[in-house]
Amino acid sequence: MASERPEKIAGASAGDAFLAGLGVVRLAIPIPFVEAGGPVNVYLIENPDGTLTLFDSGLGTDEARSALEAGFAEAGRRIEEVRRIILSHGHVDHYGSARWIAARSGAQVLIHPADAAKVAERRADHAPAMREYLLRLGVPGELIGDMLFLHEKTERFAEKLDAVEPLQVGARFTFKHFEAEVLHMPGHTPGLVCLHDAAHKLLFTDDHLLARVSPNPLIELGPHGEADKFRALEAYFASAQKVRDMDLDWIAPGHGAPFQGHRATLDSLLKFYDKRQAKICGALATSPRSAYELVHDVFGRAGALQLFLMLSEILGNLEVLETRGQIRRRPGELPYRYELGPQP
Repeated sequence: MASERPEKIAGASAGDAFLAGLGVVRLAIPIPFVEAGGPVNVYLIENPDGTLTLFDSGLGTDEARSALEAGFAEAGRRIEEVRRIILSHGHVDHYGSARWIAARSGAQVLIHPADAAKVAERRADHAPAMREYLLRLGVPGELIGDMLFLHEKTERFAEKLDAVEPLQVGARFTFKHFEAEVLHMPGHTPGLVCLHDAAHKLLFTDDHLLARVSPNPLIELGPHGEADKFRALEAYFASAQKVRDMDLDWIAPGHGAPFQGHRATLDSLLKFYDKRQAKICGALATSPRSAYELVHDVFGRAGALQLFLMLSEILGNLEVLETRGQIRRRPGELPYRYELGPQP
């Protein structure tokens, strides 16, 4: 997968043709993460003066950068024309090449403040707090080391940024053929944003809404560790309802071709989570379980590479069920164990 060139340039699908009419070119940049749902999209958006704004920048590997250069050339554009990079959120496949592009073009880089620390050159080491939290979820210590090592390895797919500007919620950007508003849609990450072109009923959703892959809101500890942990799936459901209520014709996602039918896609996703929560409750009906034990009940065996994603999904659903009063965490037990029934 890492050797692929951009798979789709404007005009390759009905959605790409629609975007081309608005001065937008989609580049699909290869990534080595099968779980993400395919190559990551970088959107080239024409500015009123003919320069470019990017929505996301792709991974920071040599293969990804070669694909970016090939995509720019195929679109008849140059990286040096980029004046602004809007980052949807702070995951490596979306911001990895931002510093490289900015160094060549002088572009400003913007990201929501809640995700700014993820892309920063200097950031606090959260590994000790994450290790402690994973132990509380029941993950064996020997697996935690593997998980943190793989996370550190993945972070090397991106070049950290020494200068970013805050992306203000509600800010409006004027492009050559349309205007878009910045919408905050926390869930997949605390600072994820979408771009909304109301006039053309278009929403750039990055990883908030994908056609065939769930967004997998990830475990996210706050600056003070577990004390201010972000409840990712709860936040995602609230954001998803906002999108469901919107009048939209086209979704321009972070992975895959633009698609239509956002309400049907979200309804299918919510049914998926209903089934997942029912399976979790079924397991808890037999005996209390830790989050790690529930990974095996729901998914079966899991290696360190997939375990963080699976554990994030289990924990997110546990938090939703806990808030709804369907389950409770047993007081005073370590690792944390959950059982059916409302909180005391």
